[in-house]
Amino acid sequence: MDTAKKRKKGEGNGSRREERKKQKNVNLGDINMDGSLFRSKREEIEGIYKDTNSLIMKKSIPEAKKKLNKAQKKLDELSTKDLCEIQERSLFNLRITWDNLAANIDKTKTKK
Repeated sequence: MDTAKKRKKGEGNGSRREERKKQKNVNLGDINMDGSLFRSKREEIEGIYKDTNSLIMKKSIPEAKKKLNKAQKKLDELSTKDLCEIQERSLFNLRITWDNLAANIDKTKTKK
């Protein structure tokens, strides 16, 4: 092979690899909300869920409703953010969980 025709490192297959890396970075750059920030907010909401669920078990409905409203506000705050597809699915699943919990609150009779 002629020295003029030899490929430099990064040309040919290597340049395709670089293009793929750039595409991945562009796709990741489209996410406005940082994954760790979303995760921390989601875990906070899940913690409120556990507290609310334990309040329902104790039949302490007024406090459970307060926690439910607090979590709904946090879910609404998250839904206004620009999320990737996985984060949107996670938020959708959280909403279903909270809707079921709200139904349980409505079914539960308060202790007298």
